[in-house]
Amino acid sequence: MEAKEAISLAKALVAEMFASELTSPPTLEEIWFDEKKDEWFVTVGVRRPTNDVEVDRPWDVFSGKRKTIPDLKVVRISNKAGTIPKIVSREAISV
Repeated sequence: MEAKEAISLAKALVAEMFASELTSPPTLEEIWFDEKKDEWFVTVGVRRPTNDVEVDRPWDVFSGKRKTIPDLKVVRISNKAGTIPKIVSREAISV
């Protein structure tokens, strides 16, 4: 399986599983391949109405703009079988 296939599979699955909660399609946040486990790990962002927060830029406060902080979901995909053994939540790492 190529990286693009893993990304498409992960995004489609998350979109299906969280369809009633999403405000926009899942977004790719990161991807990596674990050679020992022979698995892809695809992190996608899930945006829900409950994720809206106030903007932190002073010039946007008066316009009423809000931004959405995504929940991060890590989808593990078996490289050979294309099966998905797990979807887990992950905390965003702020830099």
